[in-house]
Amino acid sequence: MPGAAVVYVEKYGITTSLRWSDADDRTDCPQGYLANNSPQQRVLDNLQVIAQIRKSGAAWWNHKLVVVGGSEGAGIAEQVAALTPETQRLIIFGFGARRFEDDVLQSVRSGIQAKGLSYGAQEQQIGELRSKLAEASESRDASEFLFGYSYAWWASMLAFDQLEALSSVDVPVLALQGARDENVSVAGARMLVNEARRRGCRIEYLEYAGLDHGFADRDGHSHLHKVIADIAVWLKQPESLR
Repeated sequence: MPGAAVVYVEKYGITTSLRWSDADDRTDCPQGYLANNSPQQRVLDNLQVIAQIRKSGAAWWNHKLVVVGGSEGAGIAEQVAALTPETQRLIIFGFGARRFEDDVLQSVRSGIQAKGLSYGAQEQQIGELRSKLAEASESRDASEFLFGYSYAWWASMLAFDQLEALSSVDVPVLALQGARDENVSVAGARMLVNEARRRGCRIEYLEYAGLDHGFADRDGHSHLHKVIADIAVWLKQPESLR
């Protein structure tokens, strides 16, 4: 969208001073991040930023928003879009299944299958994971952590219904999903889109063969340029802005 202003709402404590790491369970997460990282807080933070823009009286503010979110942020974007009257379009990517638990189990299962474990060993690990998720959902303890996220975060994510969120969005939606995404359930994403359409959601679905969660191919080559080009085409459609 040439000429559009971009507002990126970051999580608490995530600044340029925090070094990049791809570790699954890092030990230097800022306390502000650990204490405040919850889906509800992220939605509220976005709404507060939008409210501030409304009050600013900025000359560039035309009261039209395109809300974008990927992976975990897809659910955040869906809720923000439904609660913000200025929203014209919603774009989500790497969003996965209706229920977060399906995505988690799919991701973990892909990982343990790659290790070549026996079926019995795989099922044992899946069973142990299910027990941990159930414990987090019941506890909701913000001081207890699983895979670097608090029990409170897990409880909120596991309770979230992505279909209900999408059903509350009354603007056109573009949903993008890599077909080789092992972080979420691709089959679940297809089912979610079909059910959302049955509920009247105006959603267009684009699936990219051979691409993963970050839209890279098996050789690690990024195809984001193609994804972004497709988004640009969609935004130029006559019905893109009300």
